[in-house]
Amino acid sequence: MGKEAKATQIEVIYRILKVKKAVLEGGRRQDILQLCAKEWGLEARQGDEYIAKAAKEIRFELKETGITNLEWHIAARINLFNKAVKTKDLSNARQILDSLAKLQGLWVDKAELVGADGKALPAARVLVTFVDPGDEVKVIGAGEAISIDPDELPGPKEDDVF
Repeated sequence: MGKEAKATQIEVIYRILKVKKAVLEGGRRQDILQLCAKEWGLEARQGDEYIAKAAKEIRFELKETGITNLEWHIAARINLFNKAVKTKDLSNARQILDSLAKLQGLWVDKAELVGADGKALPAARVLVTFVDPGDEVKVIGAGEAISIDPDELPGPKEDDVF
């Protein structure tokens, strides 16, 4: 098997763009390496170099545009959802929507809490999801309402930086 001619600079840019698109669409490393081998006759080592260059470009673009990791993941899932619907893959579309809801904090996995005696605690509902400082939060459960200081609630605070 003879050695392939070295790719021109334009060809390399095109290849990196194609690999970057595959990465952004959620392509797995193995799938991208297969693409590189099939389309351009490349070995895994060169495919990995293209993946690394594509990832570096993606990180740079995210930093330059100010897009957060969360925003990127949301956009990626919306893209995957659209593809799933287009191909009528409704099972995956539903799973992607569930994943998107979890990312956005709209879905919480069910958990059962137990007391010191090992018995299930009565369920509580939080009536307020977004709280301004100083607002009162009421939690209702087991027939009684209690007030909670929002500053003592777990989770991110207003001045937390991510």
